[in-house]
Amino acid sequence: MSQMGFGVLECNLGFDGKASFSKTLATYPCKFLPVKHSPSSHRHCLTAFLVSYGGGLVSGDTINISIDIGANVSLCLLTQSSTKVYKRKTASNSLPSVADVHQYLDFNIGLNSLLALLPEPVTCFAESDYHQQQTFTMDPLGSLILLDWFTSGRASRGESWKFQRYSSRNVVKFKDGDAIVRDSLLLDSLKTDSEERSELKDTKPAYFHRVNPYHCFATLIFIGPKVLEFAKDALSAFEEIKVGGSRNDRSAKSDAVPILWSVSPIYEDFKDLRESQLIGSVLKASAFETDAMRSFLSERL
Repeated sequence: MSQMGFGVLECNLGFDGKASFSKTLATYPCKFLPVKHSPSSHRHCLTAFLVSYGGGLVSGDTINISIDIGANVSLCLLTQSSTKVYKRKTASNSLPSVADVHQYLDFNIGLNSLLALLPEPVTCFAESDYHQQQTFTMDPLGSLILLDWFTSGRASRGESWKFQRYSSRNVVKFKDGDAIVRDSLLLDSLKTDSEERSELKDTKPAYFHRVNPYHCFATLIFIGPKVLEFAKDALSAFEEIKVGGSRNDRSAKSDAVPILWSVSPIYEDFKDLRESQLIGSVLKASAFETDAMRSFLSERL
């Protein structure tokens, strides 16, 4: 049964200088699970899991999450397993129209704070329809690690690239300023031009030629002073492969690259790059297998 769920998570420093969750509120089907740290360590750091009852999202679910990270607090937000998106329901007398799954997450990152959003990948089942929008409003001295990734589906059950639609949009902006990152992806089984459709078999979705032969895609964003070294390391590593080709070696079984990736810098002001300061990077990657992608991402984190 579809649900309208929402959640609010707020974390701040107390008078004793220790970070804590000042507000934790969630309604079905979502829930927050805070992690307890030892009292003597990581006084400014918090960890929480965002979970969903039943292990996934069903047709018609709409989730709205708001998370506020106070000044000088570091929050690591995780999920316990992949976000499963179940099959889209068809129209019937009880459900006159089909229902998509929508998930909206809004983050506010304070002064000298850090958000590390490191979920497991989204896995869309056959005939599912998923829309996600994440908005990050940052203090100019705040920091962000954002991982947004998804798989082709339940490959073990023959459901690779069988979902109807996958839509993801990430917007990162400074407070009282313009957006510094707008990242969008849409895979729609119906939207394609006639020439592209003529090249596809009827059993393949319209987006298949854009993703084949890969089964896992990821976006990894670093922004802010606390993670600037991660951004620089990613940019340096990409420069090395462009010269040495260590990650562009062809697979023995295919002409495709087992892990295909690139990195772009983020500047404080793109209008004048000569005077602008590097503040982060955006990494894009695709891999044959989810485990290979996980190993690759662990090298960058």
